[in-house]
Amino acid sequence: MPRDVRDIQGISGCVVRTDVKDDEGNPVSNVPYRILDSGKPIQSGVTNSQGMTERIETSRLEHVTLELENEL
Repeated sequence: MPRDVRDIQGISGCVVRTDVKDDEGNPVSNVPYRILDSGKPIQSGVTNSQGMTERIETSRLEHVTLELENEL
């Protein structure tokens, strides 16, 4: 079962992408997700075959949240 929500912490002016894994550490593919920055949607998509999201660029990455399918 995929994890429901992941917080992505970072620094300002960066490019980020994250992977979605199950509790055993296996990549989870084809999971719809939405990425929010300070509660505002900035990207949505589906994880690829390796469980990866698309890259996001932001000038201010203080608190970005990844919501997965069962949270949307």
